[in-house]
Amino acid sequence: MKNRYLIIDEGNSRAKISILTLEGNIEESYSVSDIEKEFIDSIFDKYTINKSIYCSVREKRSDIIHFLKEKCKLHIDFDCNTKIPIANGYSTANTLGMDRLAGAVGAATIFPKEDILIIDFGSAITIDFVEGGEIFKGGNISPGASLRFKSLNQFTNKLPLCTLMNAQSELCSNNTQSAIENGIVRGIIYEIDGYIEQYREKNRNINIIFTGGDAKYFGNKFKIPIFVNCEIVTSGLYQVLKYNDAL
Repeated sequence: MKNRYLIIDEGNSRAKISILTLEGNIEESYSVSDIEKEFIDSIFDKYTINKSIYCSVREKRSDIIHFLKEKCKLHIDFDCNTKIPIANGYSTANTLGMDRLAGAVGAATIFPKEDILIIDFGSAITIDFVEGGEIFKGGNISPGASLRFKSLNQFTNKLPLCTLMNAQSELCSNNTQSAIENGIVRGIIYEIDGYIEQYREKNRNINIIFTGGDAKYFGNKFKIPIFVNCEIVTSGLYQVLKYNDAL
């Protein structure tokens, strides 16, 4: 069996477990609600893996970390002390969601030496800026679509729980369900459009990347070209793993 890299990206609602070739191509990927040691073990039965990286925005599983350190020649428990190929300009690095930093690394690999705006459409929407492809400057955080839908349902008496599944972006709705769907969709579009406009005032050639679970839905809702890459965090974690392997 050929050698492979194991990349674990644990988000707020799902964890993505990916097996990559040494060249960085995703050979297989799984989306799970929780990381199970037995499942990780089954991956080692299928592939020869001697290098891994684990990124999480939750409380990390110590048993998974211990298992990977035992199994792998090189394992990186990705945190604010991990060496990365770009500078981190975040003033409170220990509070930074490491998926945001991994996404910045991945984006800088695609657009080296260029300004990049990364919008990650997940449970939260993060809007992050990479200056000159070299410095992660930080950004802002906003509730994601699913969180907005749930909030309207949970904190009101009669509003139904809606989703993005069939949502449109009409200007005026004539029923409550579409009013919620269109209101949230258009609210997100106006919000992101405002960020894009302000960043483009500083640099008209800034690269815009959409990523995250809802990126494909929003990718065609804007008038300017958008680069949609739902694997930008996985790609960034691969680059971090390679970078530390070469040190």
